[in-house]
Parts: sequence; structure tokens; C-alpha cells
Amino acid sequence: MMKKLIFTLAASSILIAFVFTSCNNTAKNAEDSKNALLKAADDLNNAKQAYLLDVENYRNEILAKIEKNKLFIKDFKIKMKNENDDVKAIYEKQIDLLEERNNAMKLKLDAYQINEKDDWRKFKTEFNHDMDELGKAFSDLTIKNVN
Repeated sequence: MMKKLIFTLAASSILIAFVFTSCNNTAKNAEDSKNALLKAADDLNNAKQAYLLDVENYRNEILAKIEKNKLFIKDFKIKMKNENDDVKAIYEKQIDLLEERNNAMKLKLDAYQINEKDDWRKFKTEFNHDMDELGKAFSDLTIKNVN
């Protein structure tokens, strides 16, 4: 009977030790999981902030280019007032088209809604291409005006 009692106590002690160890490991694992989730949330927040900052910086950069184009158009129109009517007619059509394209680019930028980063990259790539084409058109106009 004594052996059975000692065996039962020993088995109970082992079982209790196992339960405490499991609880301790579970608590440690839960804490590790919580820390990992907090870090992931922090990383996500940092990435989102960086993305929003990129969008804001890009918009400011493009708006500055669009404003520069507006000033160019304004100055060009003033210079064209001194030209003869034939030259004025040619350049007025071209400058009006450039002004329309410049305004359309601003509207396109203003209309862009922040969605996903992949959409932003695609938008930015296409927009840069369009802005480069517009810049080339302004350069071409200047070259024609010089010649």
C-alpha cells in the first residue's frame, strides 16, 4: 500500500511539474507571439508612413513642375505678342495644346486616390512617362522658337 501511495505521489508530482512547465512555456510563447505581432504592426505602420510620405513628396515635386510649366506658358505668351501674326498663330495653337496637357496632368494627379503600393508604382511610372513627354513638348517648342 505504501509503495502504491509513493508511486501515486511521484506520478502526481511529475504530472504537476509537466503542467507547470507547459503553462510556463505557453505563457512565454504567448508573450513571444504578442511581441511579434506588435513588431509586425509597427513595421506595417512604418511602411505605410513611408508610402504616404513618398506620395506626398512626389505630388509636391510634380506640382512644382506643373507650376513651372504654367510660368513658361505665361512668359511665352507675353513673348509671342511681339511676333507677327503668322508666327503668333502657329505658336498660340501649340502653347494652347501644351497648356491643356499641363492642366490635364494636374487633374490626373489630383484625381489619384491612394490605394495600394503596387497601384502607386504603376501610376507613378505612367505619370512620369506622360510628364517626360510633356517636358519634351515644351523643349521642342523652345527649340522651334529659337530657330
